[in-house]
Amino acid sequence: MLYIKEFDEYYFFTLPSLHIEGLIVGSPYVELNSSTYIQSSSGYTCKIDYTGRGWVSGKSNSFSATMYAEDKKKDPIYIAEGQWTGKFSIKNAKTKQVMYSITFYLTQ
Repeated sequence: MLYIKEFDEYYFFTLPSLHIEGLIVGSPYVELNSSTYIQSSSGYTCKIDYTGRGWVSGKSNSFSATMYAEDKKKDPIYIAEGQWTGKFSIKNAKTKQVMYSITFYLTQ
């Protein structure tokens, strides 16, 4: 649980499941899977679905998320899609217009 004083809101987070990929090819990495939720005391929820590269196709560290009012689960406000370790975008769910495009650059 997280409390943000500036907004006087509480946020409850669930954590994703983890598994290790790449063991067969000798290049292991952690992959998130399943779904998690972030629920605010103001009545909004964000559902985040994690997917991985898979055996044949796909991108590693992929996710899609929807944010909706608690009583309107089928009517999302925002949609986010992409890779949590790379590039993702946040869109208005009604117009599909990209509001933000975010890129993470990982350095060592």
